[in-house]
Amino acid sequence: DRKSFLATPLFLEADFWINLPVYTDHPVLGVNGALVNATLWNASNTFRFFKSPATAPAAVAEMAAIPELRESWALSIVSLQLYQFIGGPYFNSLYTVSEPKVLMSSDPVLLDSLMLEKMNLARKRTGFDPITEDDARMLEFARQLGVGSTDTAHAQIQHVGN
Repeated sequence: DRKSFLATPLFLEADFWINLPVYTDHPVLGVNGALVNATLWNASNTFRFFKSPATAPAAVAEMAAIPELRESWALSIVSLQLYQFIGGPYFNSLYTVSEPKVLMSSDPVLLDSLMLEKMNLARKRTGFDPITEDDARMLEFARQLGVGSTDTAHAQIQHVGN
């Protein structure tokens, strides 16, 4: 009853796969984006994790660090056409931001870290408290497990087009 199963076709039957998250905040995980989309939203029997600040961050990081999953996870592509900075994971149009940008990276931790910064800017502008590092512990856990980097200051961003 307590077992969770990832979508095994992603790492047993696919040469590669592309993660397409939509960003919101999350009351337990802080950021609901690339890491969560590829792990908890992509597995069975994970609802219990969404309720637990004690286990959810570690579950996301450990699932994202599964070598077979990482081998076939080519990249994550994120449209910033609409992302939600508070009130998630359920949609609320009052708390959304729209930017004419697309981000993509093979590093889901960096992508979530960049989006955390964007979401916190929107929260500050509208008078809400920022998501703290304690609220988004999964990012540090995933970094420690070698899934990616949280160092947004040294991210190399390549602008394409106009």
